[in-house]
Amino acid sequence: MNPLLTYGKPIDIAARLLLATVGGYFGSIWAAILLVPLLPGQRHTQVMAAIELVFLIYLLVFIWAFTRHSLKTFSAEFTGFLVITGTTVWAIHGSLA
Repeated sequence: MNPLLTYGKPIDIAARLLLATVGGYFGSIWAAILLVPLLPGQRHTQVMAAIELVFLIYLLVFIWAFTRHSLKTFSAEFTGFLVITGTTVWAIHGSLA
């Protein structure tokens, strides 16, 4: 059996890679922004810990992208994740940056 066919066609793999790369960047940054006030310590310690967690969240997004068998399911779940984190950051801080 061809290992490329387990996730679908090459366009399916490219779509997962694009979603995980671009969307994972924004999702991990927004999640880290939301985590800063919840982390223990002084402000600079909270920020540094959140920056370190960005790499872990980004890795988890890539793993999540390739564990779902259906691209439609992953894209719906991931879009929901981006909408929830993005709107929460926007509601709290007034912008997405």
